[in-house]
Amino acid sequence: MKLSSLGMLVWLSQLLEPPPWPLHTWTNRTLRLICNKDRRNLPDPQPSIHMTQLAQNQLWKQGDRYFRIVIWERLAIRYKELDSPDNPEGTLHSVTKKEFCRLISGAELIKESEETPDI
Repeated sequence: MKLSSLGMLVWLSQLLEPPPWPLHTWTNRTLRLICNKDRRNLPDPQPSIHMTQLAQNQLWKQGDRYFRIVIWERLAIRYKELDSPDNPEGTLHSVTKKEFCRLISGAELIKESEETPDI
């Protein structure tokens, strides 16, 4: 049930003592402070999400495809799409970070190697 601002004031005035000042000066900010006071102790409705940072030489697996980050830049990612993690041959792609993150959403990080792969 959605209430308008006036409806919310009327509803709150029935629950609380009337304020010592006129009702029309009771702003929405005051209403939010009163309403949110009870919500502070409630648990966060969304579970915490573990964020993984992208780094060069990471190997990601999604289904039967593997993606290795070859060059990591500030705004762009160059990656190879591989058939198997042991095979260094693959097709090289250049995309933005946002596109790469969408590509690997739901993928699992296999390993991070310290050596630099051949392009």
